Amino acid sequence: MRTPKILFLFTAMLLLQTLHAQIGDGTSFFTGGDVLLSSKKSSEPPEFPGDKTKSSRTTVQIRPLVGKKLNEYWRAGVMLDISLTTSKEDDTYVLFPDTITISQKATAIGLGSGLFAVYTLTPESDFSFFLMPNLSFDRTTTKFTTDGGEPDIDKISSFNLSVNLGALYQLNDRWTAVMNFGRAGYSFTSDTYQPAGGEKTDPIKTGRLFAGFGLSSLNFGFWYNF
Repeated sequence: MRTPKILFLFTAMLLLQTLHAQIGDGTSFFTGGDVLLSSKKSSEPPEFPGDKTKSSRTTVQIRPLVGKKLNEYWRAGVMLDISLTTSKEDDTYVLFPDTITISQKATAIGLGSGLFAVYTLTPESDFSFFLMPNLSFDRTTTKFTTDGGEPDIDKISSFNLSVNLGALYQLNDRWTAVMNFGRAGYSFTSDTYQPAGGEKTDPIKTGRLFAGFGLSSLNFGFWYNF
C-alpha cells in the first residue's frame, strides 16, 4: 500500500516541476487538504455449521485547510474535518428447523474544525522538516438500527491538542508537497448514548495521551500557494 503512494508522490512532483514555471515572489496564502475514500467487505467464518456473518463499511472523509504565511518560519490557519461512514452487518443463524438473519446498520456523521500553526525548521531550503501544533474540536453522531427499527444514537464530542511532524518540499512558488509521518498529543472525549425509546445517558468523559509515528501515520498531500 505504501509503495504506490510514494511512487505517486514523486511522479506528481516531477509533473508539477515541468508544468508550473516559477511565478515570482510574494505568495502568502495557501490551501490544501486530504480526501479519504475507503470501502471494505468481509465475511467471517462461522462458529457453528450454517451460521455466517457478512459486513461492509464505507468511509468518505474530507479535511480541507487554508492558512497564511506569517514570516519566514511560521504559517497559521484554520482546518475542517467532514466525514461520513456507513456500515452494515448481516448475521445469519441456523436454529433447526428455522434460519434467522439479523441486519444491523450504522451511519456516522462527523463535523470538526480547528486552528493550526506550522513551524518550518530550515525555510531557506526547498526541502525542510516541520512541526505543526494544532487545536481541534469535532463531534460525531452515530445512529444504529437493527432490522429497520428505531435507532440507538451515540454522540461523541472530542477536544484535541496535538503536534504533527512532517516534511515540506517546495516544488515552485505555487506548489508545496507535504508529507506527514507522525503525531502526538492529548484527546479529551465526552460520550453520550441514547437507546431507542430510552433516556440519554450521562456523559462518559475520558482523556488519553496518544502518539503515532512511521508507516501507519504516513500520508501525502499538496499545498497551493496564492
